[in-house]
Amino acid sequence: MKCLVLVVLTTGIAMFADSFKVYPGAKPSGERGKAESYSTGDSFAKVAYFYRAIGKEQKMPDGDGKGGAKATFTFDGGETIVISHPPSSNNADLDLTSIDVIKK
Repeated sequence: MKCLVLVVLTTGIAMFADSFKVYPGAKPSGERGKAESYSTGDSFAKVAYFYRAIGKEQKMPDGDGKGGAKATFTFDGGETIVISHPPSSNNADLDLTSIDVIKK
């Protein structure tokens, strides 16, 4: 019985997204119309984990085919975000995770 309740609760949580929040410590890096961009030195995995907890991930192939990573999330407020990270480099200025927010 406990397993059934846990499955139901987990499924219910996964079906609904929360409100969009800017990733803690992310810095604004641009704005165009309804789109805003942020960046952080944190890893793609850490940023994706944060957004998986509050958004609904759109299941698409991970990556960009060039060694980078990419994921898309939607939120109840109508926002869509795309997080991405280029292939690893030895340049800390380029080794950032990008967060692009498209507002409804």
